[in-house]
Amino acid sequence: YSGDSQVFLGYSSTDLLQHMQFLQPLSSFRSQYAYQNNFFLLAGQLLAAKHHISYPALLQRKIFEPLGMQSSSASLE
Repeated sequence: YSGDSQVFLGYSSTDLLQHMQFLQPLSSFRSQYAYQNNFFLLAGQLLAAKHHISYPALLQRKIFEPLGMQSSSASLE
């Protein structure tokens, strides 16, 4: 899967991942808590590539459907 249909604040997920190299740590390693969503985006891209399906479709198939979650989605729509 190489599609990049999701756009966040005007940037594609590919754009966001390419710019992760410029992120600066807020503090030294393990000195305080800092949350970063972009690493979940990276994990989703890796899973999508491995399974040859979009990450939202993969979540739907592997998580939402088996759990009977009919009103859940990973789409921005």
